[in-house]
Amino acid sequence: MYYVYEFYIIETNEIIYAGKGKGNRYKVRTGRNKLLTEMLKRFKCNSRIVKMFGSEKEAFEYEYDYIKTQKAKGQCVCNVHNGGAGGSGEYWTDELRKEYSENNVMKSAKQRKRMREHNPMSNPDVAEKTNSQKRKPVIIGDKEYISIKEAKEKLNVTYESIILWCKKGINAKGEKCHFKGQEQVIFKDKRYNKGSCKPLIYKNKYYECAIDLAEELKCSKYKIYHWLQKGQSPDGTPCKYIMNK
Repeated sequence: MYYVYEFYIIETNEIIYAGKGKGNRYKVRTGRNKLLTEMLKRFKCNSRIVKMFGSEKEAFEYEYDYIKTQKAKGQCVCNVHNGGAGGSGEYWTDELRKEYSENNVMKSAKQRKRMREHNPMSNPDVAEKTNSQKRKPVIIGDKEYISIKEAKEKLNVTYESIILWCKKGINAKGEKCHFKGQEQVIFKDKRYNKGSCKPLIYKNKYYECAIDLAEELKCSKYKIYHWLQKGQSPDGTPCKYIMNK
């Protein structure tokens, strides 16, 4: 059986990576890309299976769509590619490998030229632009940092996280974020990680996330998760996720 899995930050439930695998692949933390490896070191993360499949081809197709959807929500920041590639010999036949190699855009003269033009190592103008971006002052909450580098080092987060916060206008703690001199983005959603929330019903009342119900009842969110697993609270009141149709 194949499946699509994801790594997420336990504290915020932010999905940082999704992939396709089988067996215990979703538990493996070694041999990952550099960005994911760094995130796994910096934050307390866990992994879970999103959906099971009978064939690797189905898993590949779902992986591609899932990563694309999550990236649109600001999630899966550690996915360098959109998925749907790699895997075992069951899916990657000799014919498919040949076709992929012959049509690989990375091998085209046009693509190589574009990469040279945008490579800071070979283009001084791009290098200066990249360095100026890194030196750009950023304001997070009520504190100003002289650069993204200073902010990421003092806050112990990644460069990509700072960029994402400024695009959203807010970080996971609810602090406003923007680059100095640029207009503050107004975050219109109720919460930072809405994409990873699962709405539920308890006593015929709608809740966007288990955390909301826990706050209302003044109890641990893990107690609510336990109720949701059983489908009811200890007194028999239904407590269930709202399944997407």
